[in-house]
Amino acid sequence: GLPTDYVRQLVLDAAAHLEASFTPSRNGFMLNVTIGKGKAQYVQVIFGKKDEENSPFISFLSVCGRPSPQTLPSLLRWNGRLTCGSVSLRKVGPEEVLVLGAAQPMGSANYDEIEKTILYLAKRGYTLKQFLRAGY
Repeated sequence: GLPTDYVRQLVLDAAAHLEASFTPSRNGFMLNVTIGKGKAQYVQVIFGKKDEENSPFISFLSVCGRPSPQTLPSLLRWNGRLTCGSVSLRKVGPEEVLVLGAAQPMGSANYDEIEKTILYLAKRGYTLKQFLRAGY
């Protein structure tokens, strides 16, 4: 597979091109992606995870907010229309939150796919966050 340093650089190049600010985090980066006037969404990029066949992949996550029983039906419909990634529940600290996540095999990582995934998760994550805040 591709060395992590190479893939790490692809992520930094994509962040620069998207004019996203970033901070190193454990095993990756936290990117703050601007997606329009006054709109931004965090996307975390994590290296070093492996699938069930022991192949390394890059994980992309965007925390969107707390779930509520009334949002579940529309959330499931929305999840089915995503062209990249999916929404799942994850424990962040003491609470369960909804996270929009996607993954790519490390071995076939390329700049275009990485940039597209980061931007897609930022845009869709922002939409989902607003939806959850509105509490439909």
